[in-house]
Amino acid sequence: MKKHLLHLALALFAGLLTTVVRAQETPTQVTVTAASGSSMVKQVDGSSAPITVGMKLDQGASIITEKGAQVSLLVHEGIVAVLAGNTEIALEKISVNDNGTRNAMMNLKRGNLASSLDPSKKSINNYGVRTAKGVAMARGTDLTVTVNGNVYLVAVLNGNVQVTWAGGQSVSISGNTANAVTTNNNGTTTSGTLGAAMTAGGSSGLTDALTAAAAAVATIATSTTQVTALINTIAQAAGTSSTAANTVASVTAAAVGAAVANQTLVGTTPSVGSTTSVASTISTAAVTSANAAGNGAAAQLIVNSAANALVQTVPATTLSAVAKALSDSSNSANPSSQVSKGQVIAGVNAPPNNGTPITPISPTVVVVVSQSS
Repeated sequence: MKKHLLHLALALFAGLLTTVVRAQETPTQVTVTAASGSSMVKQVDGSSAPITVGMKLDQGASIITEKGAQVSLLVHEGIVAVLAGNTEIALEKISVNDNGTRNAMMNLKRGNLASSLDPSKKSINNYGVRTAKGVAMARGTDLTVTVNGNVYLVAVLNGNVQVTWAGGQSVSISGNTANAVTTNNNGTTTSGTLGAAMTAGGSSGLTDALTAAAAAVATIATSTTQVTALINTIAQAAGTSSTAANTVASVTAAAVGAAVANQTLVGTTPSVGSTTSVASTISTAAVTSANAAGNGAAAQLIVNSAANALVQTVPATTLSAVAKALSDSSNSANPSSQVSKGQVIAGVNAPPNNGTPITPISPTVVVVVSQSS
């Protein structure tokens, strides 16, 4: 009898302890920091709404992006998740423990989800991406997870990730190694390099995932070196095909677009000078990396993509002011107010339409503002 009571007391104590531990976990919210294209959120209460920047999402909410869309989420400080187009996720767990540990479990139903975690906070990061075939756990790394039909793929671009596939098989993968990618294809698990995975998918297979990864990394980067290192990794793995060139260009454009919105990189009051400086550093590094990988054909695509991404961040009033400054006696009669973003021309060694070019995006590319005739 006494033994039975002792067991009962221990069971009650264990239950109480579990309750106390659970009580220390507080649900938090995810913030939408960037959104393009069409995407929707389904809240816990069943209501749906278009995704907008600044929106707060609760644990349990689901997000669906349409083709060509992209949504960036600030999961916790120093943790960014980016959904590519045709992607669906559920915010399975978003919380903080009393001891400071930040928890997040993203349930990826389909598509591509890229994540970037500040390595300086790895001791308090408890981040995971769940799929129907397994879970990838990370603390301070850059990774992408893809669900495409019966193919489930986890790629690490920097750092280490532990993947546990259904059935209990555990795989450790690391960026820039022979085991940077692990794939589960119809139940068969393999590991290999990022380059091999890109080739197997016809290079374009990972473009959406890698583009999302570039945006994620550039969003929380504390230096352009972190961004250029990622681009170099992708350029080296991409190879020399025309599809590879498009991939590197897309990745560069995503990196530039996110980087010039990162106040740590461009300043709290960014100027045309600070944004073009960041874009110049990133695009120049991308061209250098592509050339080193033997893909010189990517240069033109890279600089044009980077220029277009940068232009989207420049206010129309600034473009008008620049155009006015560039005006010479032959075109001064044209009203500068007619200048628009659509009139910005980018290209290798592109000559200025009127006057001299503004700050170059790279040593060989300039952004020229033309005036309406």
